[in-house]
Amino acid sequence: MNAELQEAFGFKAGDVVQVLVETSGLDVDNDELTFPVGALVFIDRIKRLGDRQGVAFTIAIEGKIVNVFDDGDGLPTKTSFEQITTAKDHTERPFTLSDVRDVDTYTHAAFVHREESKGDHEVGDLQDLLREAWGLMTDEQKIDFIFIDEAKAILSAAGTLKD
Repeated sequence: MNAELQEAFGFKAGDVVQVLVETSGLDVDNDELTFPVGALVFIDRIKRLGDRQGVAFTIAIEGKIVNVFDDGDGLPTKTSFEQITTAKDHTERPFTLSDVRDVDTYTHAAFVHREESKGDHEVGDLQDLLREAWGLMTDEQKIDFIFIDEAKAILSAAGTLKD
């Protein structure tokens, strides 16, 4: 009776949602992690299972653990999540993994933050994001970065690289 579903209860695989219940599970180091209500998750897979399990959502929570929510857990699966929406492209729609993978999501958010705050947050937001992204990069990726034309041009314009 197991069947892969494209969507269930208004949610689709690839949607980024918030959990409405405290959630815990083991990470890759076998440490128990607990996430509060409101933790960000993305829906990886949706299946219809047999018996009392009903619909099962396989989710990745905050990029740290994978968990499965199904009706057999004692809570109605359909009330365990809340849709996150975006108006990034001027239409309200579900926020998806495609948005997460798109750098324009972050540059647009920095622009909007500047516009709405009437301050100069855009540059600071982008600097903060670059620092965080840099921390996720391997040493090899950091070294490769200097060979990107845009990086070389900016470093040259600032006098960091001299001809």
